Amino acid sequence: MAELQADFVYDDTSITKLERSLSQERLGPYLDLANGNRTYAIRLYEWNTKLSEAFYSAIQGFEVTLRNAIHEVMADELQREDWYDAIPLHEEHRQWVNRAKDRVADNGHEITPGRVIAELMFGFWVALTNTDYAQALWDQHVHKAFHETRVGRKEAAKRLKKIRFLRNRVAHHESIIGHINRERNLKLDMQEILEATSWICPTTAVWISHNNSFDYHYAERPREPQGELPFPSAVNPPASPIESAQPAELSRSSAPPSA
Repeated sequence: MAELQADFVYDDTSITKLERSLSQERLGPYLDLANGNRTYAIRLYEWNTKLSEAFYSAIQGFEVTLRNAIHEVMADELQREDWYDAIPLHEEHRQWVNRAKDRVADNGHEITPGRVIAELMFGFWVALTNTDYAQALWDQHVHKAFHETRVGRKEAAKRLKKIRFLRNRVAHHESIIGHINRERNLKLDMQEILEATSWICPTTAVWISHNNSFDYHYAERPREPQGELPFPSAVNPPASPIESAQPAELSRSSAPPSA
């Protein structure tokens, strides 16, 4: 909390106004997890936001690493920077390329390969691991982007699709902590993002983990209150570092990043 930021009062009036701002529909998953306790639901919403921030930075690092690795391989293999114009793409994916070019032009920039690569959606890179592109793209070229491991196409596709699902929930401000019948295994999610990054560059995976606040915020899960009001302060239960599938150097500090 910022030094001059006043404490927020979780009284009935404030909770009612927050419910109106956030909407009952958006608060639904949190109310389920909170067994209907409105104050606890708001605190779970806040916790979800902090965890989403941590995932955003990790997924951002992975996405940039992924697209640059594939771009480097494809440009080298096809001997042209605009390789996306020379490969067999389904119409839907071809349209994604065209829309990326349009966004570059709409921003007043020259359409260059570097700018097009930066504008292509995460879904485009995931699509390159699809079964339909197995022989034409994965077997010949794309697998070389994952040069630090021998991960197969099916495993890569499954992992990338899972990360994409989480990415989209974070991007659209949805709940990532789960619901009353199934809480999401967020530690596993973070571990798998780091592992997928290490398939391309282990050093980058370590860098991402050391500049991420997930462990710190995960340990801040709010305690369920005994009554509706007042809300007790959150506790910090002992939390073991994420046990990455990669070497021990991937374990992270529990301290939050400086900025």
